Amino acid sequence: MKKILLVVDEFLPISTAGAIRLNSFVKELRKKYEVNVLGGDERYLYNNGYDFFDDVEYYTIKRPDDKKVLAPFKFLSYFIRFNLKLIELVKKNNYDLVFVSIPRYEFLDSIVRLGMHTKYVLDIRDLLDSSNYELIFRQFLPVFISRIIAKKFEGRKNILLKKAIAKSTITSLAYKGLYDYYMKVLPEFKSKLVYIPNGVDLENFPKVKKQYSNDKIRLFYLGNFAEKDYLKQIIQVIGRSDIKNKVSFVFVGEGRNKENIMRLVYKYNLDGIFKGRIHHSKVHLVSDEVDIGIILRDKQMPTLLPVSVVEYMAMGLPVIVNDYSELGEFVRENKSGYILKEVEELPGLLKRLIGKNKEFQKLGNDNRSYIERNLDRAKIAKDFMNKVVNKCI
Repeated sequence: MKKILLVVDEFLPISTAGAIRLNSFVKELRKKYEVNVLGGDERYLYNNGYDFFDDVEYYTIKRPDDKKVLAPFKFLSYFIRFNLKLIELVKKNNYDLVFVSIPRYEFLDSIVRLGMHTKYVLDIRDLLDSSNYELIFRQFLPVFISRIIAKKFEGRKNILLKKAIAKSTITSLAYKGLYDYYMKVLPEFKSKLVYIPNGVDLENFPKVKKQYSNDKIRLFYLGNFAEKDYLKQIIQVIGRSDIKNKVSFVFVGEGRNKENIMRLVYKYNLDGIFKGRIHHSKVHLVSDEVDIGIILRDKQMPTLLPVSVVEYMAMGLPVIVNDYSELGEFVRENKSGYILKEVEELPGLLKRLIGKNKEFQKLGNDNRSYIERNLDRAKIAKDFMNKVVNKCI
């Protein structure tokens, strides 16, 4: 039986969007191939076995959790060990194909070296832009130094990314915007590029009959509390509005900005519940407590379609987004919700939407149907087998 190694630089058991996507591919691939998985380890968070398949070999790298160790050194330690493990496994196990799914570019060095040892598929799930790194560096370095380092990363990334795509057998892109972008900026590699959408694992989002509130709007945020999400602005604009008592929030996720958001919710005396990180198989249960999913992104930050948008839709929820990048385009094209030009428009929109249960019901039903037709990961995994794996092995 031929062997495949799937690599995700995120965390197992499944606790991130990238890892969940990879797991969908594992389900399909293990029917035909011997499958190994390399990923980060967060078993101390989720001590349950149903994220793992008995017939799949897992290799995991755990980040240091010593609170005395500074975050940059924790990351550096993880980064080095992960890269070394990837090369070690490839040399040792003689895989027929390696599939590497990356949301960031710190692993490009190892990916480029993979080309010397095996065939690999490069799966890109982000724009790999240095702006995100600048924000991370600002946590412990002055702004101007953070900017300089991030720009150096950007220059080096452009060189490595070209090499990684050139050496790949196929490069898959998880978003239509990503596919269009790379087809435009790297047309010399168009024969290698293929669009394999992100999607939703509908096994974890069962279809239910949704009930909406009659006298208020219950907003749902699902994400990682990153600076690129306009959470601070959303809370401020609602907290200062005359409808603050008609709006409630449910927040699901973790992230470095979470405590700041909690303080803001308390400051404005808003109705907000923070549920922390919820296992992907349980997220759908939150749909009983909310009416609309919301995600607004900083227009200064490069962005793609957040996974949370399609997960809201899978739960039968309308969505609220701002008119930026793939967010506005996607919602406009699919008529899946409401689009704001500016955050300040949010209170007025919510005031108009209170009690619009029939409108929400239609949007929610249409959204669910769209996901079932176009973004069901079970179908995407089969497509991945046919368009990518079977062509490479």
